[in-house]
Amino acid sequence: MQREPFTRGQRREEVESAAGVHQLLRWEVGISDKGTSLHATRYQFMQALRRHPEIRESVNYGHMVKKIMRHSLGTFLHYRFSRKDPVLADTFFVKLAQGTGLERDEPVYILRERLLEEQKDKSHKMSPIHVMALVIKAWNATREGKRIRALRWRTEGESPEEFPTVE
Repeated sequence: MQREPFTRGQRREEVESAAGVHQLLRWEVGISDKGTSLHATRYQFMQALRRHPEIRESVNYGHMVKKIMRHSLGTFLHYRFSRKDPVLADTFFVKLAQGTGLERDEPVYILRERLLEEQKDKSHKMSPIHVMALVIKAWNATREGKRIRALRWRTEGESPEEFPTVE
């Protein structure tokens, strides 16, 4: 088995897509919590890039939202969403990044406000899995044309929710 390292000469997008691919690999093997690590080899990254070459197109969208979530998470989620609706995925991430032209009951507006508020609160940080769940819920509501007033993912209490699926 030949190892294929990332080299200095590779395009920036390929190297930067590695973070999104890491999220994708975690998803594929069912690792969702922060406490569980994934030690993938460069060969495994390259194989994943071969299986999912379009993830490179999502890198720019991941960078667009890096001030409100990890760019690797943004890259991965944009990629997942673009498999369902490429145009809506692009629009969703541009609106999330820019915050312009949004109405107060749009899911992407509620999500953006929640993530920005989270950035300000230094005493409590949402886990990446919680952020992912909220982004998926906002995406699903957007796809369904729903208007919302709040965005939550309940993991405890009387009626905990399953992790949302990308619709």
